[in-house]
Amino acid sequence: MKDDMGKSTRSHSQTRRGAPESISIEAVARKAKVSTATVSIVLNGKGERYRISKATQERIKDVAKKLNYEPNPVARSLRLGRTQTIGFVIADLANPFFAELATTLERLCHEHGYLLQISASGDDVAMEEEIIRNFVAKSVDGLIIATSHEESDFLSDIASRTPTVFVDRKIKGSNCCWVTSDNYESAKEAIRRLIDKREFREVAYIGGAPSLSSNIERLQAYENVLEEAGVPVARRIVKEGAFTCDAGKAAMSDIIEEIGRPPDAVFTASYTLLEGALAELKRRYGAAQPDIAIATYDDHPLLDYVAPPILSVRQDCPLLAESAFSILTSMMSGSSGLQRIIAPARIIQR
Repeated sequence: MKDDMGKSTRSHSQTRRGAPESISIEAVARKAKVSTATVSIVLNGKGERYRISKATQERIKDVAKKLNYEPNPVARSLRLGRTQTIGFVIADLANPFFAELATTLERLCHEHGYLLQISASGDDVAMEEEIIRNFVAKSVDGLIIATSHEESDFLSDIASRTPTVFVDRKIKGSNCCWVTSDNYESAKEAIRRLIDKREFREVAYIGGAPSLSSNIERLQAYENVLEEAGVPVARRIVKEGAFTCDAGKAAMSDIIEEIGRPPDAVFTASYTLLEGALAELKRRYGAAQPDIAIATYDDHPLLDYVAPPILSVRQDCPLLAESAFSILTSMMSGSSGLQRIIAPARIIQR
């Protein structure tokens, strides 16, 4: 609208395009004719506790609504000593396992009023520590970490000061809370079913970083099952590197070069490693795929369409994420008990 001089004007509650302006708590207090402390008490839902009359509470709320007052989240965080944020450190955003964990955690955080901040370390120890330091500097309320460490005084110190839950991977010798799948038992059952099909000259193993607890447990299962079945464990076809597609390609290439042909059977310790192994077989043999029996840890819907059928271990990602979130929120509420959960995984026989 225009005033008597023809100059354009607007109300305090509107910006140039009709959006609400930033209104301070002092402006609400002036308009309601009360102190800023009274406004803060009422708008934080504590009016009854401090015996502020219903009429005054209604007046303050009405003024705040008319002025489009929005509380300052930074000031609120400083006042409450909480930021309502959780940091989630993962190895690889492209890994379907971590993507599924993140999806469930995002939903849980949204439902409970938290913001989930996600950052990937690439399984690099130095990068992981930098990410965690940044999260701590931003005063996150808690951390969920899929660590690339085998053992770490740094992480133990962080966990002693900031509520922390490790997921999928554990820290050796630490007194930290963690949630993981039953890596050993589920991998053992998968490999047992794989070699029960027929006799093999050899069964290869393609794994992740040798220091990670998940890889250690899956490799131990592989070695024990082969020993029980009387199948020799040939160290030259046990390949460990990283839980990535590129590492899977390199491992399968090395195995083929070592024995001069594809192995009779192979167990890959993650879906990403399986992708790489299959890509290398495709590169070398094209449509004439060799007859290899394959089992893998982790599962993916695309495996329903792969021939020959691939046996897989399906981790319960929703349960892992829900358990980690439950433990973390309990810790953030003051619980100091040590909690550790081993979630069952399912064998998918196609």
